[in-house]
Amino acid sequence: MSSVCKKCLKTIKRERVVVTSDGRIGCICDRKTSHDLYHKTKETARVKDRESKRYGSMSSIAECIKLGDIATVKEMASMYDENRMQIMPSIMMACAEYDRPDIMKEMVETTVSEFFDPNNEAPEATKFYEEYIGCMGFIPAIIRSLVLGHKSIFDAFCLTDLVKHNYEMFLYAAVKDGTYKTLDILMEYEGGDQNGCAKACAFFGYIDFLRYVITTHDNEYEDVFAATVEAARGNQPLVIRFLHNEYHDTFMQTLNPAFINATMSVDMAIMLHDEFGATNVTICMVNAIIQDNYDLFVLCHDTWKVACDDRIVYGVVRSHCQEFLNMAYVDRLHEWGASTDRIIEIAQKYGDEAIINRAKEWA
Repeated sequence: MSSVCKKCLKTIKRERVVVTSDGRIGCICDRKTSHDLYHKTKETARVKDRESKRYGSMSSIAECIKLGDIATVKEMASMYDENRMQIMPSIMMACAEYDRPDIMKEMVETTVSEFFDPNNEAPEATKFYEEYIGCMGFIPAIIRSLVLGHKSIFDAFCLTDLVKHNYEMFLYAAVKDGTYKTLDILMEYEGGDQNGCAKACAFFGYIDFLRYVITTHDNEYEDVFAATVEAARGNQPLVIRFLHNEYHDTFMQTLNPAFINATMSVDMAIMLHDEFGATNVTICMVNAIIQDNYDLFVLCHDTWKVACDDRIVYGVVRSHCQEFLNMAYVDRLHEWGASTDRIIEIAQKYGDEAIINRAKEWA
């Protein structure tokens, strides 16, 4: 039996069934409510749209930046004089997005007059970064300009020491989402790591990018070595095999230096040692202590039978005394049969009471 609508007292047949604004199944007479709700929502959207486009809003400033209207941008930004640092990140990002280095420079000169003035001494580092750089949103804007391949913007940012002091962060963030144009800009920049692009490409597993960098850069040995280290650190076995297959002779020359770097996972270490023939496991174990790579430290002893000699004992105890390692390393020394007296002797030399107390528990 069909239901009867309580409003219009008509039978709700199939052709009269509608879904109301609150999700219920109702009569077609409820459509008026839905119609009113639609127009109310549409009007709200219109108000928000007008609000976003009002003179001086961030949307209108961004639009003027896109058009290259410096005068209007400065005029609208002056409305925020007391809160200028609140809108500077958005202005910087818009300049990066639309490739407007002229507006970016003008706004920075207006906000911090000494920022781009080579005749003035640079502010103290802490003040420079915390008050100016942090508030202006330069870092995400630089990364965005690199991703988009806007060299003029990147060159403008290079007028400061910001890129030089944070180059590795910019490099990896830009390469992760960037293009070949991003790589070209970074390879031309002389103030950073000359093998940085090869490192970033290898770390993220971008084989095509890496091939392009090695071919373009014309510094094969250094690039292959850097890429091998970063591919191992980033757990990228496909990159390792790519380097082995396409740059075999160079890869074999860099294999041991990369292996003893000891910044890799156990799986990558086993791959380099067992599959490609890396040696120098003793130095790898020593560097695993320096790098605080506990799993690799244990692997070198348990699997590759590196002796727990005085060099290893001294390195572990000294690093623990300097608060670089935890007690698990010291417990391993005892487990592997290292001399308790020697451990205590080194701990006393560096004044490490924690190891001395732990040695008493072994007695």
